[in-house]
Amino acid sequence: MKRQIRKSVFETNSSSTHAICITKKKDNYKLPDHIDFEFGEFGWGYDEYSDTHNKASYLITSIFSFSKSETDENLARLKNILNSHNITYSIPEPKVELDKWRGKEYYYYDIGDNYIDHVGETQDFVDAVLSDPEKLFRYLFGNSFIITGNDNDDSYRDRMCIYEGEEETDYGCYPIYGDLKPEFNDYEIYEKGN
Repeated sequence: MKRQIRKSVFETNSSSTHAICITKKKDNYKLPDHIDFEFGEFGWGYDEYSDTHNKASYLITSIFSFSKSETDENLARLKNILNSHNITYSIPEPKVELDKWRGKEYYYYDIGDNYIDHVGETQDFVDAVLSDPEKLFRYLFGNSFIITGNDNDDSYRDRMCIYEGEEETDYGCYPIYGDLKPEFNDYEIYEKGN
């Protein structure tokens, strides 16, 4: 992940970076009788979430952040998995809103101020866990975690990537990062990088 410095050019692409790290180890979790889903806020501040509550919050916030029809389909998939494993649940029931954009009507669920920054990039993650109950359970109840951060500082890259040295430029000295750290070989990683 090498940083490119271009002289005499003003540009910015400051944004959030999230890594959803799902353990590859099977059978390292116990299914609960019940799970509560609540909406949350996952922006570009650096943090690491490994508890079931925040992992469930990330998933349900992602599911409800798409169109109403996509949300309804994914919600049915989630409920089907939980029901088939006799897990009871509570899921928020937000109000349906209508928006018009470019002459078309667009229905969505109003989840208030809750959000995942650039949530569209979580679609592959949502599809993956809702297509595979075992992966969903490893994510929610196993030794999985979410790392959030941004590209304005090095906290996210320090946690995820191998430090390879520094690059000296006219504008300062910047760290150079390589591949993911070896500890991440034990995880399936869904990275959201916008």
